[in-house]
Amino acid sequence: MKLIIFIRPFQQVLFNPPILAKTSDACSKLFSDLNANVIITYNSGFADAEQTLNLLNSNQNHSLYQADIARPENVKQLFQQVMEKYERIDVLVNNAGVFIEHKIAEVSFEEWQQVWNETIATNLTGVSNLCYFAGKQMIKQNGGKINHSSFADK
Repeated sequence: MKLIIFIRPFQQVLFNPPILAKTSDACSKLFSDLNANVIITYNSGFADAEQTLNLLNSNQNHSLYQADIARPENVKQLFQQVMEKYERIDVLVNNAGVFIEHKIAEVSFEEWQQVWNETIATNLTGVSNLCYFAGKQMIKQNGGKINHSSFADK
């Protein structure tokens, strides 16, 4: 049985892309080197996601999927597609989020609210939705791991 890894490294506007990309690359490569199938999701960073995919061991069945996790229907569809191809998920790794710059001195309250709503939709609700679907699948298959980690250097 091969381990299936689900990584979300390339999502909209990253706060510190070089560090997060390196973390995602290292995590993806590590699991690939352990003979895992690595599933990489992205919203708008196809080139970065493809670059990570190209670093992985070619003996496995890795995949790229595009999804805006801020939209619940996209998360549901993503899991349907993944389960059709892989039938199980052993590990869910959430390791990046969005940071949309909005200088409080320069934006209206309405703009500030919109940016925070978009941020929460991805970083909190979107991640929760990923965990929901992964958790449901892991219950069905009698096991799995969910890991959430994200950081910024400021």
